[in-house]
Amino acid sequence: MTDNELFNKLFSGGNFTLPYLVKFSRPTENGTENIYLINDNKSVVYDGNTYNISTFDYMPPDSNGSGGSLSITANDDNNLVNFIENADSRWELQVIGILREDNEVEDLHIYKHMFGSVSMDETGGVEFNLG
Repeated sequence: MTDNELFNKLFSGGNFTLPYLVKFSRPTENGTENIYLINDNKSVVYDGNTYNISTFDYMPPDSNGSGGSLSITANDDNNLVNFIENADSRWELQVIGILREDNEVEDLHIYKHMFGSVSMDETGGVEFNLG
């Protein structure tokens, strides 16, 4: 996929969601806790990590680096409830890549979110506002 094709897929809008591979990280007493998710209907192994099935909407930040967000339902399957409750202010979200139509992963090295806020409602809906 050329850079131009990738740019058009990321920013062309439309009513579809790209299958993003994301990694949530937070420091722990014993190292780092990581959660790997993909918003697709099948898990993917990439770079030695299994990205588990999830449903989320990721909006990349604008050209000024603001406005990024990720909306997801936190549940026991994706381990995000514990992650959010224990992450205090030291969590990170990295968008690893997108899954192309040929089932190959297109690396993304530009979306690494270390600042922002997270809110969770009583139904488990979580909104990450990303910097």
